[in-house]
Amino acid sequence: MPKTSKRAATRRAEKIARAHATRLPEAPAPKKKEKRGPGYTPPKRGLARYPWAITLTILIIAAAIGAMYYYKVGPFAPPKPQPKTAAVSPCLKVVKQLTDSSPAPTGAAFNKIQHTYKAPPAMSINTNKIYCAGINTNRGLIVVELDPKLAPETVNNFVFLAQHHFYDGLKFHRVVPNYIIQTGDPKGDGSGGPGYTLPAEPVKGNYTAGAVAMAKPASGTANNGSQFFICVSDQPAKELTKSYNLFGHVVQGMDVVKKIQGPGDQPSQKNITPDVITHLIVVTAP
Repeated sequence: MPKTSKRAATRRAEKIARAHATRLPEAPAPKKKEKRGPGYTPPKRGLARYPWAITLTILIIAAAIGAMYYYKVGPFAPPKPQPKTAAVSPCLKVVKQLTDSSPAPTGAAFNKIQHTYKAPPAMSINTNKIYCAGINTNRGLIVVELDPKLAPETVNNFVFLAQHHFYDGLKFHRVVPNYIIQTGDPKGDGSGGPGYTLPAEPVKGNYTAGAVAMAKPASGTANNGSQFFICVSDQPAKELTKSYNLFGHVVQGMDVVKKIQGPGDQPSQKNITPDVITHLIVVTAP
């Protein structure tokens, strides 16, 4: 260990002595709170210092809420429409009553059915009830819901003819693919009827797929008294003007409707063997 000189030791002792002799600075005395005079208002802090900013913020929020209300967005958006569920037809409960799988009437039996009348039948149905028609064909069963509220005179006429077996054994004398299938002519060529025509009734609906409506004779504006057609697909107004009494809709058997065959409008379709109505049954819906 190196030796310390006498002089160095003296200097060291002097430094230590001076350090012990130095007076530490005194801590500053706490400031006394100034007494405020009456009416003193403390200075504003934060946003309170900018009242114009508060006003502008409120206006922006109000404008945003107003815009959402006007355009119906955000919390003011209308509820999304729930998909409509198709009402179940009461006619689906009586399918068994509408089914007749027996063959169509023989030629002799067909000739015994009355196909000519002097005038439309008198009103005999209950217009507050729904009627169900089972169009039994050689392709299968077509179930139709008949609504008197659509066309009371037409439904009454259809029910009357069906109850008198008018339609049993009749051909589908006109079939246009993706358009209509037509039947109800006792002559089987599109020129016949029951001996009378039906007056026009307001068409309350559209000619959508499955719509059942009365056909018209080749001449005149009245509806045929017995011929009717079923739309195979939706038909816009440019294809079918609302002048054919609409009186029912298919509720079962659209697959059968699409299978029906018969002579069409084109020359190449004239010799197609027509399908037939074996039996047409009508009952009152439960």
